[in-house]
Amino acid sequence: MNEKQTERSLSEAEFLKSYFRDEYPRPSLTADIAVFKDGNEGKKEILLIKRKNHPFKGSYALPGGFANPGETIKETAQRELYEETKVENISIRPIDMFTKPGRDPRGWVVTYAFLADIGKTPIQAVAGDDAAEAIWFEISRKNDIITLEYNDIKIEFEIRNGSTVYKTDTTLAFDHGEILSAACGLLKI
Repeated sequence: MNEKQTERSLSEAEFLKSYFRDEYPRPSLTADIAVFKDGNEGKKEILLIKRKNHPFKGSYALPGGFANPGETIKETAQRELYEETKVENISIRPIDMFTKPGRDPRGWVVTYAFLADIGKTPIQAVAGDDAAEAIWFEISRKNDIITLEYNDIKIEFEIRNGSTVYKTDTTLAFDHGEILSAACGLLKI
């Protein structure tokens, strides 16, 4: 008998006991969340954190992080949002999965991104866990250019051929420009 015939003759329990789990490489799984609220003069704001740790230490990013065993990816998003910003009990919905090779310098990392639009709900964000700051940036879009502003900090970018092209020295971590662009599309920003 060949390997496939042997495999077919096993019970599922026998097959799983002999299955070589390392035969196929596995990515790490993360969740990121884009939280929007209504700002002044009808403008939207987006919640970003300033990363306290490597990679991208000191860069701005969407709240997010690695999934823990035994939790759904939606639970991961809600947990990470709370751990990094102390924001909780908000409704979130999926944006998309982001899988571009090299999107995270730590290795093969796939993220499932979520969106929340809390409208005028007054929510105070406070940095926690691995966030140095939690800041509401005013967001605007003109044609294909997305601009994020907070005091004297300005992040401006556009998406070209699936990649973020920055117009400013200040950038977002990972592929969060692409995630933010997708969220803006869903919200018609």
